[in-house]
Amino acid sequence: MQTTSCSSSETGISSLQLRKLQLPNFNIYCDVSSSRIRPYIPSPMRRITFDVLHGMAHSGKRATVKLVTERFVWPSLMAVTSPHGRCKKTPEFQRRKRSYRLHHIVDDTDKFDLVTLHLEEDVVLAVEDLVTRPPADNKNAAIKTSLLQKFVELPESKLRRLLQGKELSIIRQKSLKSDQELEISYRKAKELEIFIKKFTSKLELLNDKIYKKRIYHDVEESEFDHEQSEQTQKLKITELKILKLEGKIIELQNEIEFYKDFVIDNHRETLSWETKYKMLEETIKWAKKERSVKGEIGLMKTEIHRMNIRYSQLKRAQESLVLDLEHCVMHREQIFVNASVKEHLQTKFKQRKNASQIQVRLDEVHNRTELISNEITFLSEKQLIDDVNKIERMIYMLRRIQTDLNDIIKEDANIQDRIEEGVLAKHANLEQIIRKQMRAKAYKKLNSLKSQQVILRSELTVQQISQKQSELNYNLTEISKALLFLC
Repeated sequence: MQTTSCSSSETGISSLQLRKLQLPNFNIYCDVSSSRIRPYIPSPMRRITFDVLHGMAHSGKRATVKLVTERFVWPSLMAVTSPHGRCKKTPEFQRRKRSYRLHHIVDDTDKFDLVTLHLEEDVVLAVEDLVTRPPADNKNAAIKTSLLQKFVELPESKLRRLLQGKELSIIRQKSLKSDQELEISYRKAKELEIFIKKFTSKLELLNDKIYKKRIYHDVEESEFDHEQSEQTQKLKITELKILKLEGKIIELQNEIEFYKDFVIDNHRETLSWETKYKMLEETIKWAKKERSVKGEIGLMKTEIHRMNIRYSQLKRAQESLVLDLEHCVMHREQIFVNASVKEHLQTKFKQRKNASQIQVRLDEVHNRTELISNEITFLSEKQLIDDVNKIERMIYMLRRIQTDLNDIIKEDANIQDRIEEGVLAKHANLEQIIRKQMRAKAYKKLNSLKSQQVILRSELTVQQISQKQSELNYNLTEISKALLFLC
């Protein structure tokens, strides 16, 4: 006996687990989804099985459905049971629902017809009642019910035994697999033991090597300790020498700071005298350049003259454009007068001739006048627009040039005022310097004539005068720098 499983998606039945049971002479499909095995019944045998089960007691709808579903399986079971819901008026229903005593059924001396169980080839278990003659009394009905109950329960028990045998075969196969897995695990365990032994031997060899290296390391460490003590002593000696050298360096730095101020003062004096000399040379050069033709003042004068000439030219161009505009306006008025005269003559000419010819000619004349007037207006407007744009550009240029000229004139006036102030300041400083020099000469003469005590006083005055003269020279250099910056 063999079993094959079939899922619900393949057979089209939902929530069922169908398995094919291969018996010696036939095959049966059964549902194994519940605890009780139920055979599957095809469509031609469903009515027969339902009639047999329902005809035993003619129970209600729920009871019959429960009885059928506990033993068999097929789709749309409620559709088959619906016609049998209204069978209470049938004579068989009434006969089956009568109450019979048991002593009528106990006597089994009479003969009864044979009831056989047929198993079809289309995998269906069906029960057929083949009673040939009608029953004389109710004994046959009781025997029939008992036989039906037995023959319905027998295949279920057989199916259960078949499933149990299959489960046992499956368990045996699983036990064989588990035995094979155990053998494989034992083999692996032996291989692991061999592998662990190899690694333990390797670990022992490595431990020996590490022990030897550790001994060698301890020896080298002792040697390095001796060398370290020697190097520390050398470092201490060198540190003492470095401290002595640092003391000498500090003394030299103090001397450098002591002489640094003196050097800086001398350097500042030399730089001040150099700047004074350069400033004097630059002032002399600047005065020469300004006086020459290629100087800034001369260039500014030539630029002003050139701008004035340009301004006069633009004025003339503006006047000529205004005259052109007046001529254009006059020409436009003449054209308008000529057109009005022509229209007046055409009206008179129309009145003299026929209506048709007059209309055609009038249309032609009118079209020509329109074309001429359009051309005139286009030309006049275009010329006017161009002239107006040119005039506006010229006016804008003239205003811009005027503003530039005014700015240049103001800058020239400011520069001249600054130059005059600088010249006056220079003259005043030179006069003061000359007066101080004359006083210094007079003091020198007096010092030569006076006694030693007086000589001491004169030296003090000379020192004061020299200080004042140095201050004046410094002020002069600042003034010259300021003048150069302003220029």
